Amino acid sequence: MICDACQYGNEVKSSFKANNKVFIDQTLQLLHIDLFGPIRVSNLDGKRYVFVIIDDYTRSTWVLFIAHKNETLEAFLKSYKRTQKKKGYLISKIRSDHGWEFDKFYFKNLYDENSFKYVLSTFKTP
Repeated sequence: MICDACQYGNEVKSSFKANNKVFIDQTLQLLHIDLFGPIRVSNLDGKRYVFVIIDDYTRSTWVLFIAHKNETLEAFLKSYKRTQKKKGYLISKIRSDHGWEFDKFYFKNLYDENSFKYVLSTFKTP
C-alpha cells in the first residue's frame, strides 16, 4: 500500500493553458526597459553600460550604450522622442525590473509629466 505523501509526490502537475489574448494593439503601447553593466570590455567610445528598450507589439529592440548609469534618463528621452516622431504614437506603459535607475526621482517625474503607467515585472518571469 502507498502512503498519501508518496502518492501526492508522484502526481504530475499540469501546465497552465497558453493565454492567446492580445492586450496590446499598437506600437509603443508597452515598452520593456532594462539596464545592465558594467561590462568588462567597453565599446570603442568607452561606454560600459547597455540600455535595452523593447516594444511589446512589434518586438522592435533598441540597444543604447551609455558610459554611466545616471545617463539612463537622457538616453531614454532621446530615443523616445526620435521614435515617437518616427512612429507617431505615444507610450502608454513602461515595464522594468526593480532596478533603482528607473525608480529614481527624475524617472518618476517623467512618468507623471507624460502620463506613462509604470509597471514592475514579476520576479523570475520573462
